[in-house]
Amino acid sequence: MRKALWLMLAACGLAMGCSRLPIPTEQITFYRSDALNEGRPCAVDVVYPKDEDQLYQITREIGPAGWFRSDLYRTAYKDKEWLDEKSTTLMLSNKDEQDRFMVIIAEFTNPDPNPPRGQESILVFREDMKPRPRKHEYIWVHDGSLQRLDGRPKDLRGREDHEDDRRARDRDRRD
Repeated sequence: MRKALWLMLAACGLAMGCSRLPIPTEQITFYRSDALNEGRPCAVDVVYPKDEDQLYQITREIGPAGWFRSDLYRTAYKDKEWLDEKSTTLMLSNKDEQDRFMVIIAEFTNPDPNPPRGQESILVFREDMKPRPRKHEYIWVHDGSLQRLDGRPKDLRGREDHEDDRRARDRDRRD
């Protein structure tokens, strides 16, 4: 009897450990570069695709360049924010607890066609991604790219200088 109970508990634990959990993110803090959109505000959408097909449509067919002019822009579930301060925290009020996908898209004045390593023009969060999405995400927003941070940056002043050094290093490697 005891052995059967332990086997049932182990099976339940294994099943729960293997099941995909939805994205737990509840808020996002965006840190913006001073040069972002030449100092003007930046529109950011946090979109919650309903399934894999809609995720594919947003990320591949429409893409970040066409998102803000697309038909899906008007109908998709999303949270919107304007980044006009050094840091902005967005509470995700339209996100459902069971959402399996989350896409962050920013409208850049001067998009970078070839962003440095670790930066993307669009960030995609999936329930099975590594490292897992967190309840509070931190995103660094540059001109033309977004970067998921490990946590709150300690020093915002020196961050841009560090990014300029990284860009120069990436250019040297390509040559």
